Amino acid sequence: MYAYLPPYDEIIAHFIGHWEFSEETARLRHELLTFRYRENEVPDEEALRLHELDVIQPHAIKYFQPGVEHTPHPYEFYGHSPIDPARIKLEPKPAKRPAEQDDSEPSHKSLPSGVIGYVHREAGPDLGPDPGEVLFVVKQQIFLEDNDVLDLGGADRPLVDLTVTPRLAEMLADTVAVNPFSALDVPSDVSSMGDFVIAVQQTIAADDFAPDHLVASGDTLSGIYVNGEMAEEAPLLDDLLPEPFQPQDTPEPAEETVQHEASSGAEASLDLMAGGNLLVNVAQLSNSGMLTGVIGVQGDVRQLDVIVQSNCVSDQDTLVGEIAASVAPPTMALNVATFTHSQLDIASSTRSGDTEAGPSNWSVTVVQGDLVFAQWLVQATFIYDNDIHVLNSTGSQSNFVTGADLAQNITSFSALGTYYDLIIIGGTLYDANFIVQSNVLLDDDFISGDGYAGSVSTGGNLLYNGASISNIGAGGWALGLPSHYQQALEDAEDGDRPAMPSGFLSDADYAGMSGLSVLIVTGSIFDLHYVRQLNVLGDADQVAIAQAAILDDQTANWQVTTGSNALINLAAIVDVDTLGTGAYVDGVVYSDAILIQADILSGGDGGRFDPDVLVTEAIAFLGADAGDDCGDSDGVIAAPTHHDASLDAMQSMLV
Repeated sequence: MYAYLPPYDEIIAHFIGHWEFSEETARLRHELLTFRYRENEVPDEEALRLHELDVIQPHAIKYFQPGVEHTPHPYEFYGHSPIDPARIKLEPKPAKRPAEQDDSEPSHKSLPSGVIGYVHREAGPDLGPDPGEVLFVVKQQIFLEDNDVLDLGGADRPLVDLTVTPRLAEMLADTVAVNPFSALDVPSDVSSMGDFVIAVQQTIAADDFAPDHLVASGDTLSGIYVNGEMAEEAPLLDDLLPEPFQPQDTPEPAEETVQHEASSGAEASLDLMAGGNLLVNVAQLSNSGMLTGVIGVQGDVRQLDVIVQSNCVSDQDTLVGEIAASVAPPTMALNVATFTHSQLDIASSTRSGDTEAGPSNWSVTVVQGDLVFAQWLVQATFIYDNDIHVLNSTGSQSNFVTGADLAQNITSFSALGTYYDLIIIGGTLYDANFIVQSNVLLDDDFISGDGYAGSVSTGGNLLYNGASISNIGAGGWALGLPSHYQQALEDAEDGDRPAMPSGFLSDADYAGMSGLSVLIVTGSIFDLHYVRQLNVLGDADQVAIAQAAILDDQTANWQVTTGSNALINLAAIVDVDTLGTGAYVDGVVYSDAILIQADILSGGDGGRFDPDVLVTEAIAFLGADAGDDCGDSDGVIAAPTHHDASLDAMQSMLV
């Protein structure tokens, strides 16, 4: 069917739709107004409740200890309780258990019905802290090969000095020979530590023991020794250092002034530093691992303090031509050794006011076997600075440094332990301190040139050994071990927790002390400290100054330094044995102290050669023209023009 809609009907329907849409929009808007944002509620103004937590710890927290045992109550109840409480009775006194009965087994007795009995069980002593062991073995070694060649032209280059290797090896052998104990075997295990100490003391006790450089020996030594002589105080190292290592004062900046001057350029100068090497070994060992107020030794006591110091120097300079060296400080070699002994009585300050009462209990630590406190340190420095120089005028300011090497080994170690009021040793006490120091310097310089105007410094070297051994402990040993000490040691060998013998209750050493902290070692104690320090420096420089350069430039300021080296060894051992005055020994006391100080001047008297005399060494260094007649060539080491071999003078010694 076909229907015709006039245009106005369509317009009416359109407006009706708009009307319904507007009505729906208004309805939705009305519904949304009901979801108005609700204002924030006022928070509760009541104060927050504070809950205080009681953090008091009723049990003291101690160090961690694995395998903690539970000690039972000293009273162990047995029997049964009847139904009627009125019939329960207790014995007026505890019935002690028979001594032959095992404490680990509970006691059961047949008692009348309705009776509860108890028996007293003796509790064992508290377990003390573990002392621990210290085994410190360190080797520090520095090797540097700094053989430079500086050739500015204008003169023949000196040849390589092949005699440095055998000369250094010979000098090192001389320093080793100073130590009379160098042939002894180094300890490789705990058992050989005691053998090493015994071997040293047997060497000292031998009838033919007479080292060449022995300064002092005896049971003990005390005081300061400088180059074999007693001194009031030791020289300060800072005052002895060569000039390159002295602190430089920085001048205050001056007010700036503007000046306009005509300048013809920088003044010509040439500075050469072929020396100025610094070798330092520093060691500080401190042992406080066995702190005690009183010590008792059932075996022997072996005490040993040894310091061996040696300086070996060859400073034989050769000046060829019209060169005149400036006046430089001479080479200094110093050996400084210090022995000190001090006694403290810290234990007496910890006692209570009641000096008559003895200790009523103790805490004990038992070590089955040996206890080791060993510190073994070796420091060695090898530097080879054998330079070759051919100097010529540069017409300007020139600064060349072929030396100024720095090598240092530094070690500081402290062994801290636990304090015990008493230490009982079933074996032997080995207490030994060793310091061995050596410096080897080869500074044989060769300088050639004619008409030279300037300063040449070939000396001013320093070789310094400083050693100190400080012992803190009881002043003397009382012969004989008290019986209650021996009883405690025997009980410790049978079990881990021995009871305190009654003799300690009346021992005057512990009067006024409420309890004792005791360490019992069934074996021996090894308290060994060893420091070995070695510096080896080869600084045999060769300088050839071109004659043409000097003739062309007479106003140039030349400064040549081939010395000013410093070889320094510093070592200190602080050995704390006891902090009280009591020391008992049941065996024999072997005590030795020895000091050896040597200054070895190698290669002659150290003076300079006559400039007019050309020795065969100079000919070997500088070479000769084809037309020169050098005479008999026997004894002259012919050095090749090109030498590619290593100049490791001590290569065989480092293996």
